[in-house]
Amino acid sequence: MGALRLANENVMLVRFANLLYHHTGDDRFRTMAEHAMRYLAAPAVVENQGFGASGILLADRALTIEPPHITIVGSKSDASGKALFATALHGGALTARIEWFDPREGPLPHADVQYPQMGEAAAFLCANGSCSAPVQTPAALSKHLEGLWKRRDHQ
Repeated sequence: MGALRLANENVMLVRFANLLYHHTGDDRFRTMAEHAMRYLAAPAVVENQGFGASGILLADRALTIEPPHITIVGSKSDASGKALFATALHGGALTARIEWFDPREGPLPHADVQYPQMGEAAAFLCANGSCSAPVQTPAALSKHLEGLWKRRDHQ
């Protein structure tokens, strides 16, 4: 029972530390996730999991597939930006990185994408190494999010 519990704790650690890495850009969290994954990938751990091996597969998937990144670009006092952000929060997955970039506030914590200066608030959906064109209405954003989740379900 102790080995299963230790494996489950490491699965949670891999997934959480990996999310922290993607949200903060701090390499220490990625290193932590990879270290825990090395433990989980050891043959002695995998062989004793039985049906619990599904957690190891989820941890591996978390490390190999970058979570979607949804960014609203524009002033936080803009009503259309607020509507886009609310739509992103409502339609985003729990693992999605959802941010609001207001250039007046300085760079985002994990500024891995450069966004264009926009006259109006716009949303950008980034996944699998590329970003969408600007999306400027909540209805269009909902449609894009729906398509993104359908594609990710089939990966």
